[in-house]
Amino acid sequence: MANWRLMKGGRAFYKEDAATMAESVNWVYDYRQALDNNGKVTIIMGDHDFLDFNAENHKKLLANFPKVKVVTIKDAGHNIWTDDPKTFKIELIKALTK
Repeated sequence: MANWRLMKGGRAFYKEDAATMAESVNWVYDYRQALDNNGKVTIIMGDHDFLDFNAENHKKLLANFPKVKVVTIKDAGHNIWTDDPKTFKIELIKALTK
């Protein structure tokens, strides 16, 4: 996005009227098979993520896609890299080197 500094509120990731993802994602397309076909996809999230506690929804949605790995970090929220940077770094390195 070329004019990111003009976004209202400066909270691009969770302020609805400033969300950039909504403009670029095809919400109709089911990405799960494409992610599974890649075989190197890891979703790292906190177990207290306000979008999906304990990754319950992610695990249900990905139950038939075994190559997509879901990793939860204990006692971390939506911003896991600040809640538990050490564990996040370990899991990120594992994901990037698999």
